Amino acid sequence: MKNYDFINKITFALCMLLCVACEGTFILDPIDPRLPKYTETGNNVAGAEINGDFWKSVSKSGFMYADLSHSIAIIPLQDSISVQFEGVVTYGDVIDLQFNLKGLNIHKFEDLLLLRGKKIALDGVQKAGVFIRNTYDTYKAGIGQIYFKNASINSAGNVITLSGTFGFTVKDGAGKNIEISYGRFDYTFEPAINLDIQ
Repeated sequence: MKNYDFINKITFALCMLLCVACEGTFILDPIDPRLPKYTETGNNVAGAEINGDFWKSVSKSGFMYADLSHSIAIIPLQDSISVQFEGVVTYGDVIDLQFNLKGLNIHKFEDLLLLRGKKIALDGVQKAGVFIRNTYDTYKAGIGQIYFKNASINSAGNVITLSGTFGFTVKDGAGKNIEISYGRFDYTFEPAINLDIQ
């Protein structure tokens, strides 16, 4: 009987471990609580205003899984990186915001630290913002700015935290402006999880 109780307790503990999920820390901005506060601690969140609606991206992970609400692809041969944040707006559409950046001399994981303090003008060509709605409406050539205020690495040297702000304007299929403003992000990146070197 005691063995049976012990097995039940172990089984219950394992089930709870499988169900436990970690979520990014969404700290309300004191000026506009619909947005996350700007932080530099790896809270794994982003937020922005898109044409008057509010968009947020909050990472979730748990035992045996992790979502990819944020990712970086480094393409050394093209001297480019692609940074992507996936989130939802208040009315429910899934919106990906992507930044395709060329000519930054980022070729390996550690090079991401070179982004610290960089304000990058998005010209819509070499460096551009991209707006993707529900995976099928893609509008490229966004013009604006992304500012990597912080880039830091943990003591083990295997996780980089990138934090900053962004904003850009891109035209939709009808030629109307989509305005992304007050953007901010604070994410951790780790090779083989949400960072890919191609």
